[in-house]
Amino acid sequence: MRTHVDLAQEQGYGYCMDMARTNKPVNTTIPPDLLASLDEWISTQPVPPTRSAVIVAALKDFLSRHGSPGKEAKTDATDES
Repeated sequence: MRTHVDLAQEQGYGYCMDMARTNKPVNTTIPPDLLASLDEWISTQPVPPTRSAVIVAALKDFLSRHGSPGKEAKTDATDES
């Protein structure tokens, strides 16, 4: 019996189940109002990014500002007194 995978490969779609996942899945919950704000912002973008892309960018920004293990946090010039 042929499966949808067999049919996809025959049609040249390159369907491959052996692709390694490069990112690790993280499951979390987000308050409904925050998720609505995220989705609204995404919908206003000329090329809407995925939720995951926005969350990854926000985490990278947060860690660059507040430091991550092994790295010093960036400081603003206004913070130096």
